[in-house]
Amino acid sequence: MNPPPVTLKPVRIMAIVVIVMLCVDSLAALLTLGADLYGIALMERLILDPDTVSEAELATSDTIDLAVEGLWSGAFLGSGVAFLVWLFRVRANAEVFDADSQRYSKVSLVLGWVVPIVCLWYPKKFVDDIWLASLRAQVPPGAQVRRSGLVWGWWLCWVAWLIANTFATLAFRWATDAQGWLDAYRIEIVFVVVSWVTAGLAIAVVRRITAMQEEVRARLAAMPPQPVE
Repeated sequence: MNPPPVTLKPVRIMAIVVIVMLCVDSLAALLTLGADLYGIALMERLILDPDTVSEAELATSDTIDLAVEGLWSGAFLGSGVAFLVWLFRVRANAEVFDADSQRYSKVSLVLGWVVPIVCLWYPKKFVDDIWLASLRAQVPPGAQVRRSGLVWGWWLCWVAWLIANTFATLAFRWATDAQGWLDAYRIEIVFVVVSWVTAGLAIAVVRRITAMQEEVRARLAAMPPQPVE
């Protein structure tokens, strides 16, 4: 009689979906950058010589802003959902590798992203646990493993993204004149740049964890079943 095989979830396809969605999100951010540059040029003209700016141009700028904001919000939501699905899959595999190393419940995988204050560090702990379990499955038993600098870099950029997003949102909300809108557009450009870096590092994290888990899954699939004595 053979023992039941170890079952690992395939994660490569979901990882590809996440990467594609993050690229779409970055493309939407590029469109936002274009809208910001257009808005900056318009506000600078409005400050220097208000007579050169027509009501139609201001209305067009507002329409462009609303369109790209909606597009980027949709892309961000899609990439977030895809990332969470991938996270649940790699977490399930991490539990197979080393269930005791997964310190938090599956409910926390969702709530940890949205609960104020907690969201500033809990999600990194989830990814750290998954990374370490995936790495331990690759190395000989007892080998030393460490948390990833890549995960640290991604998370620091994510926190910077949250801060930049807050500043940009407040700047637009509080803008009451051309100078206020000009400042808001400039702040949003910083936000766009931070979002690109964050997306790039997130892609790197997804690829690395996926590669580790898929390597272990392929190795286990190639092993002949071991008889029970």
